[in-house]
Amino acid sequence: MKKIMCIFLVCGIFIFGILLSSCVGTAAISDDYIVLPDPNNLFQGTWVTTVGSVDYMHVINGMNGTFYIRSGIYARVWQRQAVYIIERKENGYMTSNNWRINVTNNILAVENTTYERFVKQ
Repeated sequence: MKKIMCIFLVCGIFIFGILLSSCVGTAAISDDYIVLPDPNNLFQGTWVTTVGSVDYMHVINGMNGTFYIRSGIYARVWQRQAVYIIERKENGYMTSNNWRINVTNNILAVENTTYERFVKQ
């Protein structure tokens, strides 16, 4: 009976560790990715969201942006997926790779996905 309880305990700790590692946390974002907000440019900053076990991040400096994805269970590193420029169009803003983009307060919307502004504490 004690062996079974120990096995359940070890499995529970392992599963708990996997769940914790899938969250976007301050340890997951190094200073290299942090861009401070600019009150004169609503887009500027670091923006993050999590969908399932995959983390997504937009790093926007001025009107230049980079899109990153962090996935996997063990080797969770940010991988650059796209680089873009934000341009003003007649009906809002678009990126150079044709994503609709806008900001409302501390929420960035890129196409149908929303991201929260990341500010290091």
